[in-house]
Amino acid sequence: MSKTILVIGAGDGAWSAGSLARTIALLLSAHGVAVVVLGSEERAVGEVVGEMVYGGGRARHAVGDAHASEHLGAAIDKARDVFGALDAIVACTDKPTEVMGALGPALGARAIACDAVFLPCARAPEAGSTPGARRVEKLAEHVAALLTYGSATTTFKMF
Repeated sequence: MSKTILVIGAGDGAWSAGSLARTIALLLSAHGVAVVVLGSEERAVGEVVGEMVYGGGRARHAVGDAHASEHLGAAIDKARDVFGALDAIVACTDKPTEVMGALGPALGARAIACDAVFLPCARAPEAGSTPGARRVEKLAEHVAALLTYGSATTTFKMF
């Protein structure tokens, strides 16, 4: 049975959080993971899901504010209703403390314990630059660890 992972931020407009979450969602989907994406912009979230499904993946979306436990709860419910489980959460956010604060009640109300990885994205890179190869390599290592070991709650600094 494959894993189901909620990726938070894949439909957000901010370069650092939105692009990173989108990349993670696509990477997870390419590895056979069922993905639910939560983001604030309907069109962006729909495009990410469309790309995953077009590539043969299993994906659904939820639109909402990752800082609100009711929106996080709706995304968690969607993962459980559609895919039967929620194994992990990857949150790409510029405010990890706020998301962690909202996530606790959302999981607690549903009696779920799952792994979570927080990828804080505090700022966009300088104009004209892109994430370096080492950053992308570290991201790939972290996602691989999540897939292989189901790592414990972790914070990983991308930028």
